[in-house]
Amino acid sequence: MSHSENTSDRARRLIGRRVKSIAGRSLTALGLHHRLLGDRGVVVAFHRVNDAYQDGLTCSVKDFASFCAFFRQYFTVIPLAEMVKRLECSQPLSGTLAVTFDDGYRDNYEFAAPLLRSLGLPALVVPDHAVAPGGRPDQPAPLVLEGDGDAV
Repeated sequence: MSHSENTSDRARRLIGRRVKSIAGRSLTALGLHHRLLGDRGVVVAFHRVNDAYQDGLTCSVKDFASFCAFFRQYFTVIPLAEMVKRLECSQPLSGTLAVTFDDGYRDNYEFAAPLLRSLGLPALVVPDHAVAPGGRPDQPAPLVLEGDGDAV
């Protein structure tokens, strides 16, 4: 792949993200996101939160802070376990959002956890069992960061 193809692909992705961001913020600012979502909850999955990496799976610390502020303003952020319980009991999910992290990178704890704690937002961190000490795929051991952050 040539340099110009890389540059044009990146530009296309950036423009696409900006358009989605503007559309999403417009829907929420007008209160239309609740109509669009109906009685569905939202699960947001992050991978890494780190300024040192620039790839499709990593979110900058600044962007993560913006996402968290947005979530807090426009949704009721609940633990994923509560969302699952509501589903099992046929309770409403309207306006709810759960934050998750997959693979449990150190930056989830160094950068994301303090921000989540400061905002009182719960999150679920699911470690990569291939690299977690004693981890086994058949015995998941997710770490839960509740609003007070005691479990991390």
